[in-house]
Amino acid sequence: MLHNGTKVVNYDPETGVVNQRAIERSVQKAIPEMLKQEELNVPETFWWADVHLNTNHVHVHISISQTKNTRPLKFGEPKGTFQAKSLKKIKSIVHREVEDKVSRKQDINLEKKIDELKKDVVDQLKENLQQQQQQKILEQIWYALPNYKDKRRWRASNNSYDFREAKLLAGKLVDDLLKTDLNQDYEKYLLAIKQKDSDNREKYGQNISDSIPKKQNDLHDYLMNRVFDELKKVDAVSTKNNFSERCKGRK
Repeated sequence: MLHNGTKVVNYDPETGVVNQRAIERSVQKAIPEMLKQEELNVPETFWWADVHLNTNHVHVHISISQTKNTRPLKFGEPKGTFQAKSLKKIKSIVHREVEDKVSRKQDINLEKKIDELKKDVVDQLKENLQQQQQQKILEQIWYALPNYKDKRRWRASNNSYDFREAKLLAGKLVDDLLKTDLNQDYEKYLLAIKQKDSDNREKYGQNISDSIPKKQNDLHDYLMNRVFDELKKVDAVSTKNNFSERCKGRK
């Protein structure tokens, strides 16, 4: 359960001494949370665990049983597997409990860095949209936007047919900027996420999935929404039908 590279305050690599009581406390905190997630937090359930030091890795053997089955039946037998997120929850709680202050601070700092890098990408987008070279593209998107009474529907999550053209144009604008003007900050953002994934695999095991595809999609939609927000400003400043005339007053 504790992987190589994890810095824990309860283990001295020089002497090989392990604070078993601290590890036991962490397991005692983690198992009830996992049982609750699996709907096994009932009087019929009981469990026990042992800390093992007989390999190169400090690990814990955990056994869970019931005096009477409360699990759903599958082919006449009680469901025997746990959800992957339940197992991840155990590892996460144990790691958090035994992790030293230095490692915890590093995790927090990396999270802050990811947030700051995302903000840098967004700020760069906003600045870029003010440039003259983007006005023609914004104009194309604006004229393609359906004239909804509720402009809050101008969002990346809108999959309506009448919104399709505007969404495609806004998506292409974001794609092009991520490959050019925003690319430097964008690559730093992706690199920080890769580092976080790598750290999580070291802590919780190699089955941790790659979070980059989801983060990329989320950021892409977020940037598209910032484009639509900019066009809402344009739409709100006057009743003129000419895009360039409206743009003059949007700031």
